[in-house]
Amino acid sequence: MRPLQPESRVRTAVTLAMMVLSAPFWVVGVGVVVAVLAAVRIWRSTAWAGQDKRLGIICTLSPLVVTPAVAALLGAGGRLGAYEIYGAFLIAAVAPLAGAVRLGRGAARLRPQAA
Repeated sequence: MRPLQPESRVRTAVTLAMMVLSAPFWVVGVGVVVAVLAAVRIWRSTAWAGQDKRLGIICTLSPLVVTPAVAALLGAGGRLGAYEIYGAFLIAAVAPLAGAVRLGRGAARLRPQAA
């Protein structure tokens, strides 16, 4: 296992932005591509340990499962309208955002050690 090494702030910011921005675009397919690219970036990064990498990838890909599940629950009353779909997307966006915050804090803690 390689020791953790800090990445540039730009690389970290791009990876975390891809995590968060992929969630709203799942429906058009672009989000899937961005999420997969973010997952690959997270996995290949030297700034996070294996446990953080797994958490980041799960959070990044979670809207794929969460969005339809929440939409089904919100539409269980027989009507799945625009408000229910928007609600499902908002709820599904929470996990990637929380994961990005966690990974961002971990990367920031590693950076001062390199100085």
